[in-house]
Amino acid sequence: ALYHSATSSTSTSYYSSNNSDQKQTINKGRTLHATTVGKPTPLTGKTALTKLLAQCPPNTTEQDLEIWTAGDNPYSDVALAHTMGWNSALVRTGIWNGDVLDLEKRGVRPTRVE
Repeated sequence: ALYHSATSSTSTSYYSSNNSDQKQTINKGRTLHATTVGKPTPLTGKTALTKLLAQCPPNTTEQDLEIWTAGDNPYSDVALAHTMGWNSALVRTGIWNGDVLDLEKRGVRPTRVE
């Protein structure tokens, strides 16, 4: 799928390098979980939506708004809009300066191309 999540998750155990205490320390070690996110993950879109709604009049909902993403990367900017159900404007001022037909062959369909 073209619009797949870019989320990854890792887990690492940290322990003392002192050999005599190593076994005991490993058993008491902490496992830290880290998640890396970015466009086009829903977490990124929901964070942007929260920031947007905070600037709107009280009781405004996502359904009350016409939300657009604008960007030069079809695989992150347009994909985020697709993930969130928003409109997208793809611009040819940076990363992407290609042919719309090539995008359509790959399943990328921005709302508007400038």
